[in-house]
Amino acid sequence: FLGIGTQKGGTTYLHGLLKQHPQVYLAYPKEVHFFSLHFDKGLNWYSHQFDIATADQRCGEITPYYLFHPLAAERIATALPKVKLIVLLRDPVERTLSQYFHSKRLGLEPLELEEALAAEPQRLADAEAALKRGEAHKSHQQHSYLSRSRYERQLFRFEKLFLSAQLLVLNSEDLFEHPKQI
Repeated sequence: FLGIGTQKGGTTYLHGLLKQHPQVYLAYPKEVHFFSLHFDKGLNWYSHQFDIATADQRCGEITPYYLFHPLAAERIATALPKVKLIVLLRDPVERTLSQYFHSKRLGLEPLELEEALAAEPQRLADAEAALKRGEAHKSHQQHSYLSRSRYERQLFRFEKLFLSAQLLVLNSEDLFEHPKQI
C-alpha cells in the first residue's frame, strides 16, 4: 500500500498509527519519494526499502508528494498496478495555511502569506515541464500552497489509472477525531 497524500493532511499521524501494528512494515524514512524524486534509482532500489519486512507483514510507505507530483500516478500504476492507495484530504484552507507556515518556519518561504499566494502561479509556471524533463523544481514542492489544495485535479490522475476499490480517500479531520473507526 501507499499513502499518497496530501501534504499537511495527516500523513505523519497515519504513519504513526500504522507503525504500531505488528502486521505492517513501513519503509524508512517515512517519505521515500521513489515515485516522485528518486524514480531514476530503479525498482530494485525501491524494493530494497522493504528488505527487512517479515512474510506476515503488509508492506507500505507514505510519501504525501505522490498525490501532487504529475508523474507519480502513472509511475505507480506501471510499477504496482494492484497497489492499495490511501489519500488523506484535509480542509483545503487549513491545509494551505499549514503548508505556508511550515515553509515559513523552515526558512523556505521569504514572502508574507498574501504575497506567497499571489506569486504561486508564476513560481509554478514551468514546474510540470521541468519535472517531465527529470529536473527538480523547488517551488513545486515548497511553494505550491493553493495548487496542492486543488484535490480534484490530483485525484483525477489516480482515478483514471486505478480501480475505485484500490483508492481509499479519507477526511483527515475524521481520522484525527475517530482513528479507530477508520
